[in-house]
Amino acid sequence: MYRRSEQMGIREIAEPDRTEALSLVLDVFMAFEAPDYGEEGIDTFKSICC
Repeated sequence: MYRRSEQMGIREIAEPDRTEALSLVLDVFMAFEAPDYGEEGIDTFKSICC
């Protein structure tokens, strides 16, 4: 878990890393969230995210 003494940086994803990062986002969504959504919800997420 996040501790107050640790710092977390937030930055825009650089173009070379964007494809890999979005692939990770989609993989995590499909593994943990998609089972709770219908096909339309999954398609909507994919159209917005990736």
